[in-house]
Amino acid sequence: MTPESCDIIVATSTFLATLAAIVFGCFGDKIKDSLAEKPKIIFGGFVKTSQNYVEIPATASQPAQLNQCEIYRLALKNDSKKSAKAVIAELFEITDTYGHVRDLIPAPFQWTHQHLVGNFRDIAPGQSVFLDLIQSCRTFQNQYRTSFVVPALSLNNNMIMANSNCFVKVKIYGDNRRCGQ
Repeated sequence: MTPESCDIIVATSTFLATLAAIVFGCFGDKIKDSLAEKPKIIFGGFVKTSQNYVEIPATASQPAQLNQCEIYRLALKNDSKKSAKAVIAELFEITDTYGHVRDLIPAPFQWTHQHLVGNFRDIAPGQSVFLDLIQSCRTFQNQYRTSFVVPALSLNNNMIMANSNCFVKVKIYGDNRRCGQ
């Protein structure tokens, strides 16, 4: 090998090492995040369950009434080896069978049995969890009121009532998870 070829190899190696240091210095976290395993939340089937609740009447002359509420829950599973942190499932869009999109404010659904904890939860690897999606409760007039279980929108019936067949978009967010639908 000649001294000139050794100088070319040293110069090329120095240039490549400097370039790699700049690339990994500027984009190292993004490269690491893109290569790291992400939690994979998959949608399962629906589960229908019944629960009793006591409805307190508007007037003192009527006795409290024991009513039944049917809740339709959506099963979600973390199908990865990585925990999903602070997962939120949000009602994003409701479209009727004719293609009309309902005006609504995107808001989080309620996780099953987490009424007071918040709208987010951690999901361990391999764990299945349930999301309260729709509830149908009997009223004092023996009618059924069917609505989506979105506590933040509970005062706006136009947004959460489920009067007919429809298509629902649910988005899943989390601290270490990209958006999924």
